[in-house]
Amino acid sequence: MTCPEVNIADLRALNIFSLNGSVWREKGKPLPNKGYFSTVEEKDQGDYTCTRSYLHNGHVYNMTFTVELSVQQKRKAGKSRILSPSKDFYVDLGSEVVIDCEAVLYSDFDEVFWLRDSSFVAQNKSLPVFYTYRTSESDDGEIHATASLVFKKVSEEDLSGQYRCKLDSVLERSHFVTITLINKGVCLQKAEEVYVQAGEMAVLLCPYHKCKSNSTVVWTGYTHQQTRVLTDMSVDEQDQLGMLVHGRSLVVFSAAANIEGNYSCSLRNSTCQSWFSVIVYSTQPEERNKYTGICYTQESCTLTCPEVNIPEAGTLNITNFNSIMWRKEGKPLPNKGYFSTVEEKDQGDYTCTRSYLHNGHVYNMTFTVELSVQPKVPQKTEAITSPKNKDVFEVELGSTVVINCTAVLYSDFDEIIWLSDSSFVEQNHSFPVFYNYTRKDYSKETKATASLVFKNVSEEDLLRSYTCKLESSSVNPYVVIYLVQKARPSHVSLFVVIACMVVAMTVIVVIYVKFKVDMTLLVRDTLGCWKPPSDGKSYDAFLLCYNSHTDAGLKDCDRKWLEGILESCYGYSLCLCERDVLPGEAEVEAVLDCIEKSRTVVLVPASSDSDPGSGLLSAIHAALVERQSHLVSIKTESGVLPEALHHLVKAGDSVTWRGPGSMATSSPFLKQLRYYLPAPQHPPKPRPQTVW
Repeated sequence: MTCPEVNIADLRALNIFSLNGSVWREKGKPLPNKGYFSTVEEKDQGDYTCTRSYLHNGHVYNMTFTVELSVQQKRKAGKSRILSPSKDFYVDLGSEVVIDCEAVLYSDFDEVFWLRDSSFVAQNKSLPVFYTYRTSESDDGEIHATASLVFKKVSEEDLSGQYRCKLDSVLERSHFVTITLINKGVCLQKAEEVYVQAGEMAVLLCPYHKCKSNSTVVWTGYTHQQTRVLTDMSVDEQDQLGMLVHGRSLVVFSAAANIEGNYSCSLRNSTCQSWFSVIVYSTQPEERNKYTGICYTQESCTLTCPEVNIPEAGTLNITNFNSIMWRKEGKPLPNKGYFSTVEEKDQGDYTCTRSYLHNGHVYNMTFTVELSVQPKVPQKTEAITSPKNKDVFEVELGSTVVINCTAVLYSDFDEIIWLSDSSFVEQNHSFPVFYNYTRKDYSKETKATASLVFKNVSEEDLLRSYTCKLESSSVNPYVVIYLVQKARPSHVSLFVVIACMVVAMTVIVVIYVKFKVDMTLLVRDTLGCWKPPSDGKSYDAFLLCYNSHTDAGLKDCDRKWLEGILESCYGYSLCLCERDVLPGEAEVEAVLDCIEKSRTVVLVPASSDSDPGSGLLSAIHAALVERQSHLVSIKTESGVLPEALHHLVKAGDSVTWRGPGSMATSSPFLKQLRYYLPAPQHPPKPRPQTVW
């Protein structure tokens, strides 16, 4: 069952989203298969409700519809087809002409319409050329449709066009018939040759169409015996000759040598005639009487018996048996010309026989069909490549907008059209909304583009849906698109975005400033950032002690601990005066040599008398400046430095020693000191959590 799409929510509206799927209920109870019945029974008849749900601002809203299901007898299944017309039409300039296209349909969604060349003929009766449409349903479920093409006054321009009656079906491939209008003043001089087997029925159809002028078609026979105006003969006289004249049809019931000759037809009081030459053969069919059929290997196929020169429906006292007998090499086929799977051995000549009843006698018409079995060819299907179905295009009111619908085609009769809601969009450039159509042919396909143009987008345009439809003889795909107004830029949203970015950057900076020491050491320890120096230095750091006058500095044991943990646990290479300076070496030269060989100088406060003199401090300062060495000074908790060290400390970084609490491996003192020191040359050894 189908849930109605009447006054449903506009999905283009702001913040409205469809919750896909409809919930079906019968008497309040949910249906298990979403309204699908695998086999419908009479007990399924009754009222059903379907509910569509929509989401807006976090809330769900429903729309409920009631569907009254009517269960009827199964409609007769069949293949929709066009019955007429099948010939070109001879008309008088300036006359009114009505051409009926009659079809049998088996679906309410099938329809018949007219086209002139590639343009649709409208149903507007105020136009010089239009068509009317009517349908009726028979008791067996067949829908009889008639699309009547009306020319109010035939013009020269009308004669230059081709007219197609097209049947669009949802159950099968669409098909059409093409006719042209021919001026009656143009005569056909060459006779049409008609070959008929002896003993069989033949039908000659005059090409002149009986219009509203009610002109009579005159048939004349020119045989070996004599010339006869067949139209003026009585029915009994025609019956004695084995013939019947009915309207524009001349029927020969049993062909024999005496009916061979020429026949002409014309409208009464007209000098223009159409000619036929009837030739009767005896046993073997003439090669020219063969019709071609094509089937493909490994596919099912049904042979089609030609409908050429057969009696028109309603011909006087002639009844069609509606059965066709198929034979191959004289043997009947079991399945009426149907092959479930075609093979190469099925290729060859087949005959089909149509039978008609007239005055108690059965007359046959036999046709030869030469079946050609060809390899299966991959089916190429026409398709719309863009846009996608339900695409939404953002537009500005008052702007010019062009929306291209592109497709791949495989037939000259395929084309793309645009519809606004259910109305055809014209190609007239003077309209506010129109479309242009272009196509480019390639070796294996044709690419077509239908460009929908809005000269000046209005609010009314936003309320419509637009459909790009591909008209094809095989499939009829389509896509529906919508227009929505572009949202104006929101300053509030921009402010929120900027504020969020500022807050995020502030948080990142705060986290970095607070945890930069821990993060640096974590990366250094995790990635193993130790390497031999490439700057020619032998030591990572030079520990130089100075005397702390204001409070106690590092005791000898504390200093030994610091030297040990830096070298043993963290892999630093240290230059120590008491260990690395040779005995007897001058103090100034020894200190400057350590500075020269070290990447960093660390000033360590000591409680013992280890204060370097002012001369040495001046030399140290000059060496640091010259060599651009890095200086790290360890301060005590008082933060007071000797006057002589002030100018040195300003040039580097500093950390604070806080007594025994600084000896833990997780202490801020040790972390900051390692942070200011360069990466060690060697990997660290496993270190204890706390050293006392």
